[in-house]
Amino acid sequence: MRVVIDTNIWVSATLKPHGHPAKLKEAWLDGRFESVISLELLEEIITVLMRPRIKDKYELASDEIEVTRKVIEQKSILEIPAQVEFKLRDPHDNYLLGLAVAGQAGCIVTRDGDLLGDDALPNFLDKNKIRVMSVQRFLDFLDEQAN
Repeated sequence: MRVVIDTNIWVSATLKPHGHPAKLKEAWLDGRFESVISLELLEEIITVLMRPRIKDKYELASDEIEVTRKVIEQKSILEIPAQVEFKLRDPHDNYLLGLAVAGQAGCIVTRDGDLLGDDALPNFLDKNKIRVMSVQRFLDFLDEQAN
């Protein structure tokens, strides 16, 4: 299954090696699903990790962030987001929908309330055969598929 993982999940997986996002990253590295990424999403992940308040608080070295970038870039399917007609409350997140469509992803994993709670979004998602799930729900889904 192809999956779009939102920036907030990638960042959490990098900063907290024992949380649910880290378990998701581990499942990805184990080949349990494929990650679909765009240059915009990759750049956003790195920009957030490079913010001084995050970099300093978590004592991240620039070379660690570069390794994270390389791993995500090399092990993910790189796509250019499609233009989609649906508009989220936060237009900045529209590219995630376009990325899921272009990459034929079956799921977007996020903590973003605009993606998890937009009442009009299910029609768009159903039409494009995309699900939006929290990290825990997606981990449960992976476990269900394995059994």
